[in-house]
Amino acid sequence: MNKTSLRNISASLALLITAALPSTAQTSSSEVEQLRASVKGLQEMVIKQNAQISRLEQQQGGNTRPTPVAVAPAEPVVIGLHDIGDGYIFVPGTNAKVRLNLSPRLDVIADSRNPGLNSRFAVALVPVKNAPAGSEVGGYDSSNHTYVTGRGSNITFDAITVAGDNEITVFYNNDFYDTSNGRDLGYRINHLYARMKGRFGKLTMGKTVSPFENVDSWPATLDYSGASAKVFSRPSMLRYDTPVFGNGFNTAFALSNPDASLYSATGNDGSVRDRLPDFSANIRWESEKCGSAQLGGIVRKLAVDGPVDDDVLGWGLSLSLCPKFGENDSIQLEGTYGEGIFSHINDFFRDGDMAFNSKGELKALTYWGFVAGYTHRWSPKYRSTASYSVSSIKNISTQADDAYHRVQYASVNFVWTVMPRFDVGIEALYGKNKVKSGSSGENVRVQMTFSYSLF
Repeated sequence: MNKTSLRNISASLALLITAALPSTAQTSSSEVEQLRASVKGLQEMVIKQNAQISRLEQQQGGNTRPTPVAVAPAEPVVIGLHDIGDGYIFVPGTNAKVRLNLSPRLDVIADSRNPGLNSRFAVALVPVKNAPAGSEVGGYDSSNHTYVTGRGSNITFDAITVAGDNEITVFYNNDFYDTSNGRDLGYRINHLYARMKGRFGKLTMGKTVSPFENVDSWPATLDYSGASAKVFSRPSMLRYDTPVFGNGFNTAFALSNPDASLYSATGNDGSVRDRLPDFSANIRWESEKCGSAQLGGIVRKLAVDGPVDDDVLGWGLSLSLCPKFGENDSIQLEGTYGEGIFSHINDFFRDGDMAFNSKGELKALTYWGFVAGYTHRWSPKYRSTASYSVSSIKNISTQADDAYHRVQYASVNFVWTVMPRFDVGIEALYGKNKVKSGSSGENVRVQMTFSYSLF
């Protein structure tokens, strides 16, 4: 008996079973029992026939392919109204979503003395005592200063779409801290980039955060500038982030605009030349429950053209640890060391990457810095952050007495979330600026901040 005949018998038996079942509703109890027994026997016969068919197929060499199972094609990734998120607008006829976010902010500031810069707590610009006449850091006095500004207001626009298996994001953000025009609000771009995210990682092109910086290690100050020793590195760049591997690890690499600075005591030491882009990289571990840790590094080519053409290697390392303790407490720690990296530090208000020594040789200035912060959430509506940082440059003999040497920064605040996305906070800040000569200046600031964000 061949396989076709066996399959025909099996089909006939199945039809008999089907035909027998509807008739049970018209029979007596005894007849129902007889029918059940017959159906059971027929079912056993079908099972035996199917087993015999399988044995015949195996005897023919096992070349018979299994009947293909129809698999539904994978649905394309499409961004739609079901997942557009807060504030996003779905663009009809496309798979794109866009969002415009406005974040107005007002800072009311009172300083114990001349802060050097009103709108931000730039400790490196706090005037020192006994500064020589005409010195850049002159103007130390004991009178108080007040200031009201909206420069910390932000405008953000982002658009997200999908091309094949890749998610593409375009992101833009600006504040109003360009003070070159002398006005209260001056337009300044903070971020402008395009990012493609896919199975092989993320590729970013534009102005944004470099791998040398860890955004998680910023203490949450109300002061818009933040801790002076924090790595702050946001040049134009080409950046690549690998996919996550292991248990929460990933790495990133970038080539970026160098934007170096030269300390010149005379002003006639030449001009900075960008001969090679900066190269930065990191290895990062992140856990939603425990926090994050990151080791970042940077290598630079510092060069000057002028009376003496010279170049020197710059490099730096930064280690940051940001542990969480439950839902209410977190710590931010960061230590940085290197040569010729001051333009990648938040206290970049004074030239400090390189200088010519007494032999006329270009030297990368040694820098080190440390940041510590602690945030506690008292309740869903109230939180506080305390921070401290110290940053220092190892001066050389050719630098003038008023050259940047060491800056200390401390803050403590209390923030009340009046309603979702509307915060009111008060913060006390202390800063001490010490220059190469040993002279120092201090400032105490009290700041009240009102901020709101649409999304």
